[in-house]
Amino acid sequence: DSVFTESGHYAVVMSSMHGCDSLVHVDLTVHPVPVTEITASICEGESYYAGDSVFTESGHYTVVMSSMHGCDSLVHIDLTVHPVPVTEISASICEGESYYAGDSVFTESGHYTVVMSSMHGCDSLVHVNLLVDTALVYYVYDTICPGDTIFSHHDTLSVGNEYMLTELNENGCLETTYYNLSYYPVPSISLGGDTVIKSVTMLDAGSDFAQYRWSTGATTSAIQVDESMGYGKHQIWVRAIHRNGCITGDTIGITIDRRTYIHTQDLHALIDIYPNPASDELFFQVNNGIQQMHIRLISLKGETIGQHIFVTNDGGQTYSIDISDLTEGIYLVKMIAGDRVSTKLIAVAR
Repeated sequence: DSVFTESGHYAVVMSSMHGCDSLVHVDLTVHPVPVTEITASICEGESYYAGDSVFTESGHYTVVMSSMHGCDSLVHIDLTVHPVPVTEISASICEGESYYAGDSVFTESGHYTVVMSSMHGCDSLVHVNLLVDTALVYYVYDTICPGDTIFSHHDTLSVGNEYMLTELNENGCLETTYYNLSYYPVPSISLGGDTVIKSVTMLDAGSDFAQYRWSTGATTSAIQVDESMGYGKHQIWVRAIHRNGCITGDTIGITIDRRTYIHTQDLHALIDIYPNPASDELFFQVNNGIQQMHIRLISLKGETIGQHIFVTNDGGQTYSIDISDLTEGIYLVKMIAGDRVSTKLIAVAR
């Protein structure tokens, strides 16, 4: 009937099968319950096993197991589950270069996933968004005006040579540009050499340009030079803008000599020409003082394209010339009455 809970040596009197006292000597050992403290870690997606227990999440757990003596054994587990780190990387390289991520090598644009090892020995996912910057090559074929230059990348580019210029773009990659320059075809202007004029003279810059500017202030393609400019030597220049935007011009020295110049201002006052511009017919209003008048129509190239003689019977009459067959443009009307000569520009427009 005895109960023992501690280690020791005990004598117990019991009854034998014959009814006699029976002495039982008990040598009792009480084994303590072992307690074990464990700190452990696993990677996300792995499992931790303790006896029949399985753990997949971080926490503090107690597991009852069997000791070597068949007694209960308590195991306290402090478990840490390390998550799988995910890293997002956006990167760019130049064409011909390589991008390294762990043991992986990439040379083309794309989205890649690389499995690497974290500091805890777990898998680490790296998502790489890679852009391969293509090596760009540009070809520039440009046209410039005669006398102009292009300055690029610290170099002055000229016509007749091909240039290769390289530079780094915003991503640090090499870009190549090939330049090839040519000139616009621009007609030249020639007002002729310096000269002494004896009568009204036309200076013609040609009809190939969009705008004109003369030193006299005129904006037409041709101007009339006469004694109204004053006697002596004059430098007359013209600047013209071609339809392609190029500018050209010329300068001439004109001398009007008082001793040799034929005066014409009195004839201007006696003859009125209208309309100007004209389309199909040109009228001459001849005032008193003129009995006969010789009219010559001259192109700006100096070619006579028509002649007319009017007998005015001492003036006071109106005459007309049919110009319907003339093309549009500027013409010179030269009027001669006796020893007096007058020249005037007229325009034909429809």
